[in-house]
Amino acid sequence: MPGPRRLSPQVFGTPENPRFGSDLLEARIEQAKGSPEPLGNAVPKLLEDLPPLVAAPEAAREEVGGEDELVHEVFTEPTLYSDEAEVTDGEFEISHRDRRPYDLRGPPGETPDTVELDARFTDPAGNEYELEFDHVVQPPVPGPKPAAES
Repeated sequence: MPGPRRLSPQVFGTPENPRFGSDLLEARIEQAKGSPEPLGNAVPKLLEDLPPLVAAPEAAREEVGGEDELVHEVFTEPTLYSDEAEVTDGEFEISHRDRRPYDLRGPPGETPDTVELDARFTDPAGNEYELEFDHVVQPPVPGPKPAAES
């Protein structure tokens, strides 16, 4: 569930020696700028808005704890994945066939790619779930419309 998240010092380092921080975020943003449009604009903006997708920039970290609690770092804002997770029981099987190595303009559901998915799990309260896969969605590929044929 979304919420507060501790940063592992083994993965993200410490305040004195941060790892996977602002330098990594800046590198990933620069790398994304080289993507074809519209990704060259959209992905860098996404990474600026949601840095925890790729890094833990120093400005997004804070130390908490003290007194009777061990001091540790957390993200200053809630993240998509919090520390409030519980192990569940489940299984899944998936196969994907990428029939076209690139996406074309058109409706999101208009793709020859296929997916077969079988996924079941039980949540901590004992509720059973089964995911039903509907269809493959290709990413939007905006740009100029092709010239009309005469």
